[in-house]
Amino acid sequence: MKKQYLIPVLFFPVALAAQTPDPLPAQDTIMKKDTLLKEVIVTHRKPLLTHAIDRTIVNVDAMISAATSNALEVLGKTPGVTVDQNSVLSLNGRSGVQVLINGRPTYLSAPDLAAYLRSLPGSSIDKIELIENPPARYDASGSALINLQLKRSSIMGINGQLSSGYSQGNYPRSNQGLNLTYYTPRLRWYNNLGYNTETSFTRDRSERTYQNEDLQPEIVQLLENKTIFKRKTYGIQSGVDYTLNAKTTLGMLARYNYGTNNDRIDFQLDKIPATFRQQQQRRNLALNMNILTKLDAAGRELSGEFNYMLYNSKQDQEMNDFNLYLPTNMKVLTFNTDYIHPLGKKAKLEAGYKASYVRSTNRYDYTPVNTSQPGWGEKESFPFDFEETIQAGYISGQQKWKRLGVQLGLRAEYTNNNGFGKSTSGGVGEVERFRMDYLKLFPTLHLSYQLDSAGHNNLVLMANRRINRPNYYLMNPYILYDDRYNYNQGNPFLQPQIMDRYEIKFMRKQWLQTAFAYSRFKGVIFPVARVQDSVVIRRNENVALGQMFILNNQVTQRINKWWNLQTSIRVLYAWLEGKDGHPTIDAGALMMRINLRNDFNFSETWQAEFGGSYNSRDINVQSFTKSIFECYGSIQKKILKSKGSIRLSVEDIFRSWVYRNRSFGLEQLAIDQRLYADSQRFGLAFTWSFGKKSIPKKSRNLEQAGEERNRL
Repeated sequence: MKKQYLIPVLFFPVALAAQTPDPLPAQDTIMKKDTLLKEVIVTHRKPLLTHAIDRTIVNVDAMISAATSNALEVLGKTPGVTVDQNSVLSLNGRSGVQVLINGRPTYLSAPDLAAYLRSLPGSSIDKIELIENPPARYDASGSALINLQLKRSSIMGINGQLSSGYSQGNYPRSNQGLNLTYYTPRLRWYNNLGYNTETSFTRDRSERTYQNEDLQPEIVQLLENKTIFKRKTYGIQSGVDYTLNAKTTLGMLARYNYGTNNDRIDFQLDKIPATFRQQQQRRNLALNMNILTKLDAAGRELSGEFNYMLYNSKQDQEMNDFNLYLPTNMKVLTFNTDYIHPLGKKAKLEAGYKASYVRSTNRYDYTPVNTSQPGWGEKESFPFDFEETIQAGYISGQQKWKRLGVQLGLRAEYTNNNGFGKSTSGGVGEVERFRMDYLKLFPTLHLSYQLDSAGHNNLVLMANRRINRPNYYLMNPYILYDDRYNYNQGNPFLQPQIMDRYEIKFMRKQWLQTAFAYSRFKGVIFPVARVQDSVVIRRNENVALGQMFILNNQVTQRINKWWNLQTSIRVLYAWLEGKDGHPTIDAGALMMRINLRNDFNFSETWQAEFGGSYNSRDINVQSFTKSIFECYGSIQKKILKSKGSIRLSVEDIFRSWVYRNRSFGLEQLAIDQRLYADSQRFGLAFTWSFGKKSIPKKSRNLEQAGEERNRL
């Protein structure tokens, strides 16, 4: 019999007509009434952290405050993850982290990624995977991986969750979310919708001391900026997984994100006021098709995936004497295929191939204001086009004995970059065409050993090589303005940064994890600041060498039956060696990060959390950042027979999250800076889970089909 399913993916419905000559077993497709269990309500609260051998899994539902936060703020509360004042992510001290959504790269620059994460309500995230030593199957790009898994139910029927959050600081903020899943033995249609609107501010006070050749103070200037950010973002993700037969599963996914910024900067230099306005619109569309098939009963699997992404951005910057217009269009095409071949019950081989193509077209329109006559001056337009092609192949094998496990992998990536651009008059000379071709090898090693027969104590040794390619935002040679006295400029001649990392880790059940790691970086991509006519110009360049030692400890303690304490302590020593034209960059620092989190389960309907973080002195963009701390708290009351909840939260209780920086390595200039943000916020959120939580009795074949769908 021919069956027809209507699958609305994103904004358009797709009619899928499927002939089923190879049906699922009858016991899987025919669900009698007596095979449905009664409604199940889960009242157990998941732990925040779950430690696996190769990754740490963060269960976001365990964060009460997630309902009043967006995804970027949730990441900021995740142990090991740091979000700096520019919304750049780092994991256990390493920047250049690659963020995945449901296992797929986003291909967005740091500012655009931050804008996208703000559009995702925290309630739409199921879990976060922190992968510090990715196996060869993953792209070699990024010093580490953070994978956000969005919610999609595995319970039959229509199920979902509705969330609404509001918080108030100096300005209001709200985020709304809806997760909806329709699940049958053959079909799962899942949707995530989010809307975010916020107004926030930063206040920047900088004292600039200009020095003579003897480094004696000559001129002191006070620069004060107050920036008001107004943002609106919304996004929708809709996907479908269809089990064609007992061996093959097909998948489609569409994601659309739209956001606007309307920012105003009021700044004063020695109390002389001026105003700077910035507006931006962003659109991001991603389409995915995938297939997974089991070739035989022995476990051989073949999968394939195709991705198509479009990104569009329009940015305006207006000052008193000029206007900038910066349109950007980017297209991304990727294809990859992976093969798994079991070698008995405890060994297997994996191999795969991936090809990606990126094209970015940009324009820089500069229009001066004619101050002596009304109207605008003559516009100057500068193009910048960029193309990147990457072809990659990998092979890896793993073997498990009684206590010892070994995984070896090798990934090869061939990269071809070429571009064309012309610098503005404020640049470093005209750029015509540039080209880079290189082949890099990325080995991975993973050894695990169970110290006892029960597997409660495990010792893990890991080593790998990673690459940070300069993204398209950093390679654009044009000047962007933070304000009238702080510029940012791209660099089309940036080389990739290479990192070698070695780590040894001990794990005791789920309550203790301690690790020591060493990382060595070559060609570090670092924003180097220079002073030109009282203006600080920051341009990303390759610094010779960076090294980092990290000691990381995470402990989960059950104080009593209603109180759990989680502690994360990270001590690291890092330094940069400039050389190669950067003799002023030669500095190191001993740093510490402490995260404490208390979870209280007073009853089945009352829960609370209280936590905080402390960051010691840090090195950040040719400056030392002084120590900083914050505290937060939340309380939750479950209602509607535990299907709903009301949550109250407060962020930065003592309003202590203030960045205090002092520069180093600037020629004849010292900058003392204090940066305040709208960090103290009081929030209220409501969440409601709906749908009949009926769990069917499934045969092993159907369970395996569900596992396959989860891997797509």
